[in-house]
Amino acid sequence: MRSDIPRFVLVSLASVGGYHLSLNYAETIVSAGLAGLLISFGPIFVVLLSAVFLKEKIGTKLMIALALAVAGAFVLSINADLSFQQMSGPLGVVLSAFMYGVYSVASKPLVKKYGPMPVAVWVAVLGTTFLLPLLSWSFVTNVSSLSTSGWISVLYLAILSTVLANIILYTLIGGRAVSRLSVQLYLIPIVSLVGGILFLGESLTTFTILGAGLMLTATALATRRK
Repeated sequence: MRSDIPRFVLVSLASVGGYHLSLNYAETIVSAGLAGLLISFGPIFVVLLSAVFLKEKIGTKLMIALALAVAGAFVLSINADLSFQQMSGPLGVVLSAFMYGVYSVASKPLVKKYGPMPVAVWVAVLGTTFLLPLLSWSFVTNVSSLSTSGWISVLYLAILSTVLANIILYTLIGGRAVSRLSVQLYLIPIVSLVGGILFLGESLTTFTILGAGLMLTATALATRRK
C-alpha cells in the first residue's frame, strides 16, 4: 500500500483538483455547450497516455484524430467570439480533458490491485483534503445561503456525477483497455449542447455544428478499433 501512495496522490490531484477546478473555472467564461464539446479532447489524451504508460497500441489514425480535434477546437473557439484574455476558458477545458486522461490511465494499476470501490473512495477523500486549503469564509457564506434547488444541484453533482460515475468508470477501467473506454465521452457534447439550448438559452450555430462534427469524428477515430 505504501508504495502506491504516490499514484493515489497523482490520481486524486488530477481527478478532484485538476479536472474539476479547471472545468469549473472554464465554465465561468465559456458556455456549457462549448465546454462539453472541448472536453472531447479527453479520449484523445487517454489514448496518447495509454500508449506511453500502459503500452497500448497507437497508430497513424490517432495523429489524424489529433489534427481533427485541434481543428474542431479552433472552429469552436472562433464561434465563441472570445477576447485574447478570455481564451483561458477554452484552454481550461482542454486542461481538464488532459487531467481526465491522467487519472484514467494512472488509476488502472490501482483498480486492478484494490478494486473500483476502494479506489473511488480514497481518491475522493484525498482529493477533497487537498482542496481544503482553498476554503475561505466566502465559501461558508455561499453554502449557508444556498437555495433548495442549489442543494439539489450540489447533491446531484456529488452523488451521481462524481461518486457513482467514478465507481462505474473505475469498474470499467479494471476490466478493459483504458484507451477503449472513452467512447462514453461521446455523450458529453450531446448532453451539454442540448442542455445548454433547452435550459440556458444558448444558441446553436453553423460553427458549433461544424466544430462538434470535427471533435466527435476525432474522438471516433481515436477510440475505435477499426
